[in-house]
Parts: sequence; C-alpha cells; structure tokens
Amino acid sequence: SPSTTPTKSPSTSPSTSPTSSPSQDPLSPSRLLRKLESADDNQDDEYDDNQIESNRTGSVAASLEYFNTRTSTEIENIFKEDFILPIYYANLDQSVDRRVHMENMLSELATMGHLIDPVRISAKNMDDVQHLLEEGRFIPNGIDIVPTDDEESWLKHQRKQYPTIEVAVLLSHLYTILQAYQDGQEIALVLEDDAVLKNDFFSHWKELTKMAPSDWKILQWATSNDAVLEQNKLYENDPWIAWQPEFYSANGYMITREGMEELLSHSLKQTESGVIYWDIDEPELIVADEVVYYLAGGAYTSTFPWISTSGQDSTLGESHKIFKTDDIKYEAKEEGLKRQENILILSSCTLSDEKEIIEEAKRLETDVENFSRWNSNFRWVVSAMIVDQRLVPIFEEKISSFENLSVEIRSHGGSKFGFVADLIGEIEQFDYVLLKDNDIRLSGFPWNTFMERKGNSVVSGVLRQSVEEALARNLGKPKHESYEFNEGQMWKYFGVPEYTSLSPIPTMFIEHGFALLEAKFAEWFFTQMVDTQFLSQRSDGGVDRMWCGAAKTFSPNSPPCTLVPVVVLHDDIQTLPVNDGFQMLDQLEFTHHNETELLRDWLDEMTEWEHFIGNDSDLKTVLERCRALVYSGERTTGDVSQCASLIVEKKKELPGDIYACGWDALALNIFPDFTYRGLWSKSGRSYTEKDIIVVDLHSPCVPTGDWQSSFAHMAEIFPGKILYVNGESVGNVDDYPEMDPNKRSFQIGPFPDSSQSTQVYLAAMTLFVIEADKWSWIFDPNARQINTGKHQAIAYFVSNCIPYRQNAAKELSNIAVVHHGSGCHVESENTKQMEMEHHHWSSNWKLFRDYKYCLVMENTADQSGYITEKIVMAFLGGCIPIYYGTQEVFDIFNPESFIFYDINNPEPALAKMRLFEEDPESYRQAFKEPILKDGSVTIEKFLSLSDEFPGNSGLKSRIRKTMGLGE
Repeated sequence: SPSTTPTKSPSTSPSTSPTSSPSQDPLSPSRLLRKLESADDNQDDEYDDNQIESNRTGSVAASLEYFNTRTSTEIENIFKEDFILPIYYANLDQSVDRRVHMENMLSELATMGHLIDPVRISAKNMDDVQHLLEEGRFIPNGIDIVPTDDEESWLKHQRKQYPTIEVAVLLSHLYTILQAYQDGQEIALVLEDDAVLKNDFFSHWKELTKMAPSDWKILQWATSNDAVLEQNKLYENDPWIAWQPEFYSANGYMITREGMEELLSHSLKQTESGVIYWDIDEPELIVADEVVYYLAGGAYTSTFPWISTSGQDSTLGESHKIFKTDDIKYEAKEEGLKRQENILILSSCTLSDEKEIIEEAKRLETDVENFSRWNSNFRWVVSAMIVDQRLVPIFEEKISSFENLSVEIRSHGGSKFGFVADLIGEIEQFDYVLLKDNDIRLSGFPWNTFMERKGNSVVSGVLRQSVEEALARNLGKPKHESYEFNEGQMWKYFGVPEYTSLSPIPTMFIEHGFALLEAKFAEWFFTQMVDTQFLSQRSDGGVDRMWCGAAKTFSPNSPPCTLVPVVVLHDDIQTLPVNDGFQMLDQLEFTHHNETELLRDWLDEMTEWEHFIGNDSDLKTVLERCRALVYSGERTTGDVSQCASLIVEKKKELPGDIYACGWDALALNIFPDFTYRGLWSKSGRSYTEKDIIVVDLHSPCVPTGDWQSSFAHMAEIFPGKILYVNGESVGNVDDYPEMDPNKRSFQIGPFPDSSQSTQVYLAAMTLFVIEADKWSWIFDPNARQINTGKHQAIAYFVSNCIPYRQNAAKELSNIAVVHHGSGCHVESENTKQMEMEHHHWSSNWKLFRDYKYCLVMENTADQSGYITEKIVMAFLGGCIPIYYGTQEVFDIFNPESFIFYDINNPEPALAKMRLFEEDPESYRQAFKEPILKDGSVTIEKFLSLSDEFPGNSGLKSRIRKTMGLGE
C-alpha cells in the first residue's frame, strides 16, 4: 500500500509539521498511523482478524488523544498577517500529471508571496480498499462494496451498493484529515489533486472566513452543481449558505480542528488492544463529500466558486466534470452591512428533557447571533412548552445572556399561534413578522437575497429541505415534508428555471414553518382570527391555508403570497405529537374555520391552488401541469411563475389530467394541453369528468378477462373520456353501444370513421414507440436509413407462421438467403436459423439494421385500415421492406421505396428482387426514393398525430373533434 508520509512541495514556506522521529511504542501516533495505513506491514503488528473482531469496542477517544500530538493555536490566529495556511492534498502515487499540476500551482502561489504550507498525502486506490477490507480495517456499515463499472453511482446507491472507487476517494479524504489532525493544525485547506484555486483566493479568504456563520467547522469553497452555481451568481450579500447534499464536490474545503475531531470521532475506532480501524457511525454513508460535511457538522458553502477543476484524467477512475468559473467575477462583500427592517420573530418549541433543552438553547444561540449580523433591529419571542417544570430554570439559565430574545414558558400544549394574541398590540412597531418552526435554521440562510427577491409580497415563504433526507442513502425514499411542492431538493434535481434565476413564484399557500408577513397585515389578520376557539386550539392547522386569501382581501394590488426559491434547512425535529387523536383534533379545528363566513372565503381562495398542486403536491406533477396549462403548440418546460400567476389571478382553468396504459407518448402528443399523470389505476386517485384515459384496448390495464368486459368496466367506473387505441383487426367498439350508454368511449384504429371512432393506421401510431429524433428517418428523404450490409440476406423473424408468409419466404429463398427465427422455420436449402432473444415489437427495427431485405407481411390479408408497425420497422431498420397487406399502403408509402408481395400474383415482387440482386445499382437507387408517397401531404392526411410533425396536425384535430374537445 502507498505510504501516507507527507511530502513537501518545492518552493514553499517552511513546514509547520512536527519532525520528531517515529516512536517504537506500538500505540504512538506515528505507529498508529502506520498500522492504519499499511496492510502489508506485519513486522511489529501483534493482532489478527479475530482479535480485531473480538476486541472491537468502537472507542475513539483514546485514538484521538494519541493523534493529538501538538498544542493547537487559537482560531483567531488565522487572521494574523504572518499566518501560514496549511494546504493538504491527496494524490495517487501513479498520478504524476496531477501531482505536477498541484506542485506547479502551489509553487506559483508561494512565489507570489502567499504564506502556505503544502502537504501531499498518498491517496488510496482500489487495491488499498481491498486490503483494508481483508484486514478488517474498514467496516462497510450497511452497504455492499461492488466493482466500479459504467453504471451511474446513484443507481447503485438505491440498492445500497457503492463502487470501490467511491470508498477509495472517501478513505483518501479521511487519511488526509487525520494527517492534518495529527500535525496539530487548527485549520487546514484540503484540496483534491485536480483543484484550481482562483487567482485572488488568497486576497479574500480571510475576510470571507470572518463572515462565515459563527458555528462553522467546515467551509466548502465551491460546488460543481450547475443549477446551484447559476443561482449563487444572483445572491445579494450572502457569502455563505448552509451546505446541502446537492452541493456536490469535495474538491476544496477548509476544516477546523473541532471539525476534524467531530469527523474522526464518528469514523475512527480502536480495539482494546490498540488497533485503529475505520467504522463510520452512520449507516450507508460513503460518498466523500457527504461523510466529510455531514459528520463534521457546521458546514457552509461559499456562494462564490473559489475553486474549479483542471479536467485532467484520473488514474483512479472517472475524472471530475470540468466546471469553469472564469466568467464569474467576485464582488467584495460588505462586511457589517445590516438591513434596516425591524423584524419580530415568533417561534415555538416543545422540550421534554435536559438534552432537548441544551440542543434548543444551542440552536437559538447560533441563530440569534447570526441573524444579528443581518438585522440590528429585531425581537425574538419563543413560546416554549416545557413538559417538566423542574427543567424551566435550566432553560432560563441557558438563554439568559441572549440579546433581543424573550421567552414565554408554557406548561400545556397549544398551537404556535396561541401566544400571538398577547403580541397583537406590539406588532405595529415592526415592519415584518417572521413565523418559524424551532427546527428551521436561520444560520446559513440567505436572508439578504430572500428579502430582496420577495418583492412587495404580503406573505413570503421559501423552499424547505432536510439534509438527512437528501443524502444518497435516502434517494428514492418518501419525503417527510407534508407539502412536497416546497421541498428544495426536487427544485435542484429538476433544474427548475425559477430556481436558477431566483424568480419568485406566486402562490396561494405558504407553510407556517417559515412565513414572513408584513406587520400591518399580520396585525389585521390575527385580529380577525382571535377568538376563544382559536386561542385554545392545540393544532396549527388551517391558519396558513387562510392567510394568502386574507392577503388578497387586505391588499388587492399587491402579490398576496410569494414563494422565493431559496432553501432553508429543516432539522425535522418531531416535537409535536403525531397520532390519530391529534389529527382528528386538527380536522375539528379546521371545521371551525369553515363555519365562519370570512374565514371560509379565505379558505376557498386556496381551493383552485390545491387542485393545481394536486393531492401529492409533488413538483414533477406541477411542472407537467404548468407545461399543459401554458401549452401553445410546442412542447416546452412549463413556466412555473407564469402558470402559478394564471391560477392565483384566476385567469385560466386547470387542464384535465391524462392517464395512459401502453401509449404514453401518443397520449402526450394528441393531448399536449392535458396534465400527464402516468399509468391509470382504478384506485388511489380522484378522477373528474375533465380527465382522459388513453389505453390499449387489448392491454392488461383492466384485467377483467376479455376486452369486452374491460370496455364495460372502464366505462362504468371512470367519469371522464376514454380513448381506446386498437392496433388489431378485431374489437370494434362501435359494435357494442350498449356497453357505453353515456357515449364517453372513443377509439382510434383500423375501423372506419364514426361518431366515436377515427380511423388511424397503426403504422402512424408506431412513430410514438421510437424516439422523436428518429421521426425524420421516415419524413425526410435525406435522412432515410441504409442497412449495414452485414447480412446479404432476407430477415424473416415472425412467430405467427401463416401459410402465405411461409410460401413467400420459401419462394424468396430461391433468390437470396433467408434468415429465419422467432418461431417460424422455412424448409429450404438457402435458409439459416438464427437464435433470437425475446424483445418488444417496438425495437424490431434494431434487428433489421444488418439485413438487405425484411419480409414483413401483415397477420390479416388485405383488410382495409390495417397497416401495422411492420413496414415502418423495416424502413427504420434501413432494409428494403418486402410487404404484403392492404392496397391502401400505396396511399401512404412510395411504391418505389419497397417491394409489394402480392400473394395472388407474386411474380412482380420476385422479378424486382431478382433485379436488385443482379443489379446492385438498382438496389442502391431504391434508397434514394422518398419513403412517403407525397411528403407533407401524406403526413397531414395519415400521420399528423402531433404538433411536432410537419403540417397542421390534421389527424390529431379530427380525433379531438370526435371526442368533443375541439381545438
């Protein structure tokens, strides 16, 4: 294994690391470090795997004491002019290019006069990980370590699998921090070996560090998340924000000694016999930046990217994405600049024991101290319900020194709004009232940006996020946030434009967990609300559902409520009871609000917004609903601000929802102005008459037996319209009018037009089982595909061995080799059996790419309206189709682009085949022919099921008109 002995980069200032020689004491720091590092060094080791397992105690205090070999300096010393900044970086021994890059960069910095002390640590590779696992010196806590391959890591994480490379990166960081701790550093800048520091980093890092929240232990100097980088460019005098798991990158961070101790105490363990090993306390926590920032605690991220990447290849595995920051210029922050607004902050908490009291006091201390950096004029009032009155003196003592803080001690339950009544007379002294839960953190919240972006909204809110829920180990798991639309992680995941542009979003609901109210409005609103029922209610329910409606009444010319897309962290401390009785009480109190006319009117204002958000209030549905709501002929990402304004101002009704089974893309293109909600289920959703289901008539969506029973069942239980997609030659719903007496069922398929049916060839619908970028292969003659020529043969891959198919294959084998598979065998000398893997018919075109010809004959002979996917798949695959079916095929496809095999007169087809085989130029000429008979005219008449197709979407319009939707 590589040594972790620190090495000095050239041309730097003198080292501050200790130079004492290694002790022979097996528990000395140097010896312990070697024990931890070298799986091959067994010369002095007096332990084995069994001893490690039997003596493992999980104790870390002793090991940290052994490593703590140097008297640390005070943190204030880092701001002195002569302070030498320790810079540690991990670098693989074999990664020479990256080592040279780091040495050159650090040497240049030293030459420029910057006081630095670089230390190189040999990084861990995947072989080292394997050695540590075998020796029991790295314990996978609840995860499987798997080989590194091409699958994206986040997919593995959902299966509790982590590639070896991620473990190697993590261990490299842990060893680097351990070395800094052993060297007695009070602070250290840790870099990865492809880091590039901004030129003026050393001109500003001290002033920026002073601006960091007072409880910081680790400062992340840049993130590689593009959406976050874009948003951070717009921040208003907020140099630091609380770290969130989507702030990817451990490329450069500064860590205090306290942060080192916190991190190592959760990851470094020692057996009773003194053997040191890695065992992270938290299960399923492996990703390096998550381990470092989450376990160290007190992590904050710079809103200006001070570090980028060199883009050099990694010998360990996948290289970092290059994120350049050259175009982002730093503007010096105004230290000490404070806002002038006068803020009344109201929060409440429930405290059950001394531990909760200590934690709450610490939270308050940090938040009060950091809030005072933004606003000098504020008063903070806490309503604390302390379960055990003997604990009251402890709490009072803990908060006695906090300025601008007053506390109301309660001995009984109640809502957070109950104590507001006592303050109504004082609200007029303030500009704003901030209502917040006690587990909503203000430390690291971009208050200045929030205040600037909220505009003149009467009530303003923000996105909330739990760090725990956003960790890799919780990907795909349900969120605890009751109102998922306001959950911050999803806004970053989807890269919502309003998030990156910091555009405020009109809304009719701001959660009471964090709500900023104009003081004049707050005084008026709570005066209306105060009555005996309100004061005595135990639940917080209902109040935040009314204040947006009330704000419209109070100030008609101002935005009533605005959601500013910045994130506040939510510790998610469950201090309030959650049980059936409590929820029932919440419902009763909500009923009380409905019984009062004024309050009921305010509640009604939220009704349409709730329909817009949906029952689950998930962001994905809202984005899809926005896309449908503002649809104007082109499928684009929905503008959340625009569509939210339409709902708040009641300028447009919500579109209906559309559900699909088997034809998702087709449904989205015929009904682009409806909200796509995915697979239909007969339970779990509330359906309306405005909704539509698009379903394959012969699919298993409604498993009631035959298709007739399914048809009747769907018509009975679904209140909206049903569009059946019928690609088969049987099952005309027009033949069964008694099954749908309300005339809400329609069909597209091979049958003639009627009051409930539109004739659409399956060939047209086939375009929606392939990617949109392949549509041009059919539409554009210049984009027509040509096979690879790998097999100079005819592809005949079918499972329904109809006699006329078999006869045609046998006849054709006299001209060219026939490759057969999928069930049908051709008895002829000039044939070859091919092994075929099972696949869906939508990917048949991929089978045809290597063949000169494809024998694609319909299942039903010469039936009107029945042209299926078969000829389309052949064209997509780039072979010459040998087709048989209805003569209507010539209305759509150019007869010179394929071979029509008439089973009653096959000779013309056979003659054309002979010509192609004898004259290669004739074969090549066929590919110069357009596939469609008459270009855009053909598309408009037979294929125009989408606004994305050339033409005027005539076929789509006919279907919608038949269904009574118009345009």
